[in-house]
Amino acid sequence: MNIYLNDKLTKIEENTSIHSLLKSMHIESFQGIAIGLNDSVIPRNEWESKLLKENDKLLLIRASQGG
Repeated sequence: MNIYLNDKLTKIEENTSIHSLLKSMHIESFQGIAIGLNDSVIPRNEWESKLLKENDKLLLIRASQGG
């Protein structure tokens, strides 16, 4: 199945949740991460239950420190 992750076509398994996708990307800490799915912000408490569908557009934003 294909989704768009930060505008890049990405192949994933069927029935993949947002949480599972982040884990497969070796993201250990979800601190400072925001997820947008098809122009809607997805609350962190929904990441495990929200299954991705064909051609979904997922935006992954990481807050960064600096000055």
